[in-house]
Amino acid sequence: MALFLYSAKLDDFNKTVQVVEKGEKVLPPPLAASLFCQIAKNGLESVRPLSFNKTARKTKREQEIITLLGEGLRNKEIAQEFNLNRSSIER
Repeated sequence: MALFLYSAKLDDFNKTVQVVEKGEKVLPPPLAASLFCQIAKNGLESVRPLSFNKTARKTKREQEIITLLGEGLRNKEIAQEFNLNRSSIER
């Protein structure tokens, strides 16, 4: 299964076809980020505000990292973005 953006380049399309032929699924980073946000929003609506505030608060840096993960960046790339050690991102 694969989803394509209208703006996808031919090279991306060809790579995606090859990946799907191997049985893998593909979701472009912008759609992955959107999907992640929708899942989080739906999850927040079902959680009591008090319990959520105690357990799921994220720092600004953590929120930035989550956003970059949603955009498809790898841990190594995120670590470089923030001048951090890769192991700091993987925690």
